[in-house]
Amino acid sequence: MKNENPPNIVITLTRDTYGKNETLGTISLGGHILHTLEPVMRQTDADVSEWKLKGVTAIPTGRYQLNFGPSFRFKKNLLRLKDVPGFTGILIHPGNKWQDTQGCILVGMRRNKNHHVHESVKAVRYIEQVVNTWLWMGSKVSLEVVNGL
Repeated sequence: MKNENPPNIVITLTRDTYGKNETLGTISLGGHILHTLEPVMRQTDADVSEWKLKGVTAIPTGRYQLNFGPSFRFKKNLLRLKDVPGFTGILIHPGNKWQDTQGCILVGMRRNKNHHVHESVKAVRYIEQVVNTWLWMGSKVSLEVVNGL
């Protein structure tokens, strides 16, 4: 049942490892730590069009509303970030290594020293279930991406 005054929910992705080709981070959600993997971070103070390379650049830090939308690649609805400056079609989807990101955010239940995430399908199902419940209750759900360490 939808709540008449649902809370706005903010999930925080904190980036903590910056590699040559990848950016790793974590999301704390419902007592679970989800590990994230994105392409390399290239963000500068310049306009996004000056530093973005399509499919191999992490999105800018900021807060982005989450909803579900169709993915032609995965042939189903996936979590989608709205209104990312200079980017389109940013999804949260399964994958294990930076080459799988194609500019999107991968989540896993764990990560290794080679900067891969594992149990990705399980992690995606978990975050989708949690976000879907909040959306069904009428909440607006956002993902805030911040740079840590």
